[in-house]
Amino acid sequence: MRITGTSTDNSTRCERPSIPDPLEADSLQHLLTTKTLGRTVHIKAQTTSTNDIAKQLAKDGAPEGTVVLAEQQHRGRGRQGRNFVSPAGVGIYMSLLLRPQVEVSRLPQLTLLAAVATAEAIAEVSALSVQLKWPNDMMIHNKKAGGILTESVFQANLSPVAIVGIGLNVNTALEQFPSDLHSRVTSLALAAGRFMSRPQLIAAILTRLEPLYHTFQQQGLAPILPRWLHYGRIVGKPVRCSTARGVEEGVVLGLDEDGALLVWGRDDSRLRVVSGEVVFL
Repeated sequence: MRITGTSTDNSTRCERPSIPDPLEADSLQHLLTTKTLGRTVHIKAQTTSTNDIAKQLAKDGAPEGTVVLAEQQHRGRGRQGRNFVSPAGVGIYMSLLLRPQVEVSRLPQLTLLAAVATAEAIAEVSALSVQLKWPNDMMIHNKKAGGILTESVFQANLSPVAIVGIGLNVNTALEQFPSDLHSRVTSLALAAGRFMSRPQLIAAILTRLEPLYHTFQQQGLAPILPRWLHYGRIVGKPVRCSTARGVEEGVVLGLDEDGALLVWGRDDSRLRVVSGEVVFL
C-alpha cells in the first residue's frame, strides 16, 4: 500500500488542539482490506477540495482506486456548487478515483453506489439510523450529515475517469457549523453522543463500496437499487422538483433502472427527474 502525506509542522500543532484520530498511514494500513480501492492514498493536511487533487492525479495517470483524504478543505463543494463546510480534523473529506468500463452516461450513477456504501458503513460503525435523500445527501434525524459529489474527467484518447467525493460530518461540533445551518445539519458524534473513529469509517466505506462497484460494472445499477431504497425511504412521499416543464409537484413512485427519480405528477403524468432541485415536502 502506498501512502503519501503532508505533515503539519510543530508551530501549527501548537496553534490548535491535537486531532484525536489523525489520518495516518499506519492506522489505514491496518484497517483497509480492499484489493483496489485505497491501495494508493494521498493524505493532505489541508487543500481546496479533495476532488480537485483527485482530478489532477487522474490527469497524471494515477491508478484506479486512488484515494485522496484531507484533514481540512477550504473550498469543499457539494451539488449545484453549494459549499460543504470542512473544519479541520473532525470530518471525512475523501475523493476516490475510478476508471469504470461503462458508458459515460452511467457515471453519475456512481453517486448512488457511494451513498449505499456510506450509509451501510455508518450503520455498521455507529449503529445510527441513516436516511438517504435523493440524489446525494445523507441524513440523520432529518438533518444533513454528509453528501456525495461525482465529477468526471475527460482526456483525449483515454477512457473517462469518475471522481467520487464523499464528505461526512463525523466529530464536528455544532459551533463549527455556520449559525444559519444549526437547525439543518448534524454530525455522527452529535447524533450518537460519542466520538467516532474516522479511519474506521473510511475503511468501512471502501470495504462496502468495492463489491458494489464490481457489481455495477458487471450487472448495472439494478441489483443495487433495493439497497439504496432501504435507506432512501422516499416512496410515497410528496415532492417538488424542477423539470424541463418547470417546477412540478407530485408523489415519489421510486427510482428508475438508471437511478432517476420517478414521480407521479398532480396532472396524472409520470415524471422522470434526473437532475435539478428536489425538495421533499
